[in-house]
Amino acid sequence: MFKENEKRLYKEQEQKEAFFMSNNGAADKIKGAGNKAKGAVKDTVGDATNNRKMQADGKKDKIKGEAQDKKGDAKNKAND
Repeated sequence: MFKENEKRLYKEQEQKEAFFMSNNGAADKIKGAGNKAKGAVKDTVGDATNNRKMQADGKKDKIKGEAQDKKGDAKNKAND
């Protein structure tokens, strides 16, 4: 019985954390920062190697990161 209660409580905690992260802008802001950083690296490497496709991919990732960052800001503002 103890194991069953422990599993149930663990599952409930996971569900609460998933709900919090989905309604909180922090997850989107973290994803956005990651995509912006990835994009900056691709853009720089593409420029250094004269690889236009890599540069374009980098710019796309940076734009995606900006959008995720703004989405996170909007979620945070809505939750205030």
